[in-house]
Amino acid sequence: MILVSLGTQDRSFHRLLDAIEKQIELGNIKTKVIVQAGVTKYESKYMEIFDLIPSSLFLQLMEECDFLICHGGVGTIIDGLKHHKKIIAAARLKEYDEHQNNHQQQIIHEFVSKNLILGLSDFDKLDEKLEEIKSFQPSQYESNLENFMALLDGQINHMVKDNQGNCLRKFMFYGFFTFFCFWLEILFGLFLQNLGCSLMEIFCYDFFLVLFYRYLMHFLFFRPKKRNRKGEVIFVFLFFIELLIFSYFRQNLVNFFFSFFLFSFLRFFFVFVVNSFFHVRDVE
Repeated sequence: MILVSLGTQDRSFHRLLDAIEKQIELGNIKTKVIVQAGVTKYESKYMEIFDLIPSSLFLQLMEECDFLICHGGVGTIIDGLKHHKKIIAAARLKEYDEHQNNHQQQIIHEFVSKNLILGLSDFDKLDEKLEEIKSFQPSQYESNLENFMALLDGQINHMVKDNQGNCLRKFMFYGFFTFFCFWLEILFGLFLQNLGCSLMEIFCYDFFLVLFYRYLMHFLFFRPKKRNRKGEVIFVFLFFIELLIFSYFRQNLVNFFFSFFLFSFLRFFFVFVVNSFFHVRDVE
């Protein structure tokens, strides 16, 4: 029997199950496959899939399995090594929305370098790993908590610094893009006014330009797995109020500079305060 564990992350890991399913269909896996899938929802004609398996039953399955296929989680790998099991580990990757970062690659690399497990990076070559694991002789695992904690602490510090840098760069580009759109909106409104468009027409064009800016900004800077619908409605409503105020003052060119600075202040407030509040978790 082969035991598969995808961990308890809140993101799907379909890629690994797809690769295993393919090898079953090709006849490279003939034994029973039991999967603890976590949040990954997967339909299979060949594998027995459970969301979560009680710990006592999971340990029993760990004892009975021929080998373990798992994600790059430290806890799962160490549990397998403590039970003297051969392991094929595959990293969850950020680019597939399987994790927040790619630290599991480093974890697997550390275990592979000590000849404790086999690492799977190319899922199309799972058949080669299945053949290799038959003769694989892992080194004796010795618990080294101090070194492991030092390694983990280093990885966490690296991840935090990397996330901080990404967050700063993202908001710098985001701020530039925001004020570029702000100037574009001003010039566009003046252009329409010179063409003789009514205030209501300018207002409508401005509002649709704001919506376009909003979704373009989402595409370029924020790509959350789940959209904050309530936040979106509030944000668009605030922009509607902003444009309403600016349109009122723009009726008289004498007040243009006053309305310009008012508009600048409102744009700064809505974008950097309200938007940050709704999306700071997406950036992190």
